[in-house]
Formats: sequence, structure tokens, C-alpha cells
Amino acid sequence: MEEHLLNEFEEFGLTPNKRVLEKCIELLKKYEITPDTLVNHWIGYAATKLNDEAPSLENMILFEKDLSKELSAKTKVKSEPLSESPVIHNITTITQIAEDDELLVGYGTPVRKSSVGAKRTSGLEGTPQNKRLAGLGQTYSVHTPSAFSPSTPGTSSKFSTRNNAGEVVVKYPADDAVINWTRSNETWEPDIQLHGTAETKLTTKYNYMFSRLRDKFDVLEEQINDLGDLVKRKLGIDDFDPNSVLKSETFHTIGRICCDATSGSRLNTSSLLLEGTRNTSSGQSVPLDVSQLREFSFFPGQVVAVEGSNPTGKKMVVTSVTTPPINPVLKTDVSIEGPLNVMVACGPFTLPDDLEFAPLVEFIQQVNALLPHLVIIMGPFVDVKNKKVECGDLDYTYQEQFDIVMKELQSKITKYYYHINCLSSKRIISSRLN
Repeated sequence: MEEHLLNEFEEFGLTPNKRVLEKCIELLKKYEITPDTLVNHWIGYAATKLNDEAPSLENMILFEKDLSKELSAKTKVKSEPLSESPVIHNITTITQIAEDDELLVGYGTPVRKSSVGAKRTSGLEGTPQNKRLAGLGQTYSVHTPSAFSPSTPGTSSKFSTRNNAGEVVVKYPADDAVINWTRSNETWEPDIQLHGTAETKLTTKYNYMFSRLRDKFDVLEEQINDLGDLVKRKLGIDDFDPNSVLKSETFHTIGRICCDATSGSRLNTSSLLLEGTRNTSSGQSVPLDVSQLREFSFFPGQVVAVEGSNPTGKKMVVTSVTTPPINPVLKTDVSIEGPLNVMVACGPFTLPDDLEFAPLVEFIQQVNALLPHLVIIMGPFVDVKNKKVECGDLDYTYQEQFDIVMKELQSKITKYYYHINCLSSKRIISSRLN
């Protein structure tokens, strides 16, 4: 046994002394395990808690406590008896399990409290029963107009009873003048066209989401380099320094803002990273300390040049941030007869834990009341981060749900003399936009 144990240690380049081997043999007999099991446990323990130290008698005493806990936990799991009679589920019990809040919370999916077996509605009218669920002993009511309204019970009632409806958040120019958004000249109809040449439009078949990572990286790299040239001229410098260089004096570097995924949070002061370029910083990322900045505003993917120091080589202390110069305002010779009214709205057009689309109903009402010349609607229309989408609590396929929203927009907007443009979003669950 001693020779076998020594061979296992030697496979990892370790040669324990005789006292350590005697302690290991004692553990083998005490816990009834094999030498390879003991050595594997030791390697994992030493790597995580001892910084790969060589085995010693003192370390073995500490290792025994950890080994005892791990083996006792496995023994407890194995000792739990299995149910003698198998559990058979039907469509009713499966539905109850799927809608059980505690089960979803156990998998890390936050849901709002609801009664088990409650009827699910998506809030959109005129939709046939889902054919995939036909014959499973479960029926779904046809959606009615009342279901697609802010008065629908549930979280949409919170939207309809909010106390800040119609609040003006910001206005330009910031004066006390009252602005009337309703179209004043209904006889004037501007000719609105999509901008773009044939070379900038997609004319051939393209496999969406099949781009190579290297191609994406090259596009981002080229974007940072182009914007970096503009920033260098703005700052009056010749070149940028690497972001991870050990330097106590201030220097300039460039990159794009990223979020530290290991922090488990969204972009904030503790998760700020600056990803450098391949040529300047070898693509390395460095954390940013923005405590010395009076004010700042960042978003993921933003290209910025930062000035600061890196006294430890592991974190850059930022003293100033420079953004690329803004392009000059495009001058055109277009003349209009009166005010051009434009409405812009960005999704998702429903609350984060339902698919009743109460905000979309109110937006359509505003469009029909104000009669703008142009309406720009940006997705997502069916949000990938919606709680019902995340947990699969849907009565329809993604495409069916998307088509329902598009049909609702076409049918509920009653006026025909204004233009509506729908733009997709990276968070939309359906990639097809008509």
C-alpha cells in the first residue's frame, strides 16, 4: 500500500517523507478509500487552499478535516433512500410543476408570486389556440380586446395606475413655453424616404448569428483604431501607451469600455474594464479606478481614451476621460412647409414579468391622438430578458408572439397618412422583422 501511495504522489512530482506516508496510510484505513482517491483530494486541496505546497505532517492534519467533511457529505447523499414507488406525472401535474414559484427560484429565475394553475394570457387578441398544446387536456381562451388593455389584472394594473403618466422628463429649449404636440397642418404631407445607398443595404442571403468571432474582433479593432486617430489629433499626442504598463506617471491609452463578468453585476464603478487594442495593449483588459473623476458616463462598448497612472500594473487610476469628437451636423437643402412631428419609442413595450403589452396600447392611443408625420418604433418587441420568455412560460412560439405584436400595430393604428418605421434590436427574441 505504501508503494502504491508513493507512486500516486510521484505522478504529480511529489515525494512525501515517511511520516507523511504513514499519516496517509492511516487516512486510507480510516476512511476506506484508495490511494488514488486520497492523492486526488490532496492535489485539489493543495491547489485551492495551500498554494500548491508540498505535503507535510502539519498540512495533512488540516487536510484530514477537509477530507472528512467532503466524504461525509457524499456518504449522506448516497445513504438517502430512493422512493419505492415511481411518481407518474400527467399534463396537470407537469403544468403545476412548471408554474411552481419555488422551483423556478431554485434555478435562479425570479418570478412574481401567482397561484398555481392560474390562467395565462398574453393580452393580444385574435390569436388562435396553440396547436402544439392541442390534445393535451388543456384549453386556452381566445384573447379578447379587454385582455390587451391596461385594465388587465396583474402587473399591467400597476402601469395603468402609475402617478407619473405624461410626465415631461426633459425639454429643449428648457423654457416655460407650452408645446402642443398635435399636428397643426393636416393638409401638408412630407415625402419621407429611407436614407442609404444600394451598397449599404443587404442584397444577398446572410446567415444571421453565424459571424466568426475573428471577424467581429477585426471590426471592433478597426473601429477603435479609426476613432483613436481622431482622439490623438484632439489631444495632440503621437501614440497611446499600453493600458497594463507599470507606470506611476500619467499616460494616455485607448480602448473600449467592458463589464467585468466575474463581478456578477451590471456596469458600475466596481466592474469597469478598459479593453485595449491588439496593437497597443495586446488586447488586454485593465480595471479602471474612477474615484478621482468629478463626473463620468460610460456604456459597454464605448470607445474612450483615458489619462491616468497604473502604479501596480493591475489597475489604472483615471484622472481624465476623452471621447472621440462628434461629427459635424449634416447640412441639407430640404425645406419644409411647417413643423415636422416625429414620435420615437423604444421597447420593450410590456412590463418585465408579463406579455400583456399595456405600454404598447397606450403608445398606440397617443399616436392616434397626436397624428405625427413619422413614427419610429425600436425593439425589442418580444424581449429575450422578459421573465416569461426566460422561463418558457409562453402559449406561442417566439415567431407567433412577434407576429401578434406586429399585427396589433397594423390593426390598431387607424390613420393612414403618416409613416411608421420599425427597427429591430439585439434583444428581440425573433430575428425576422417585416
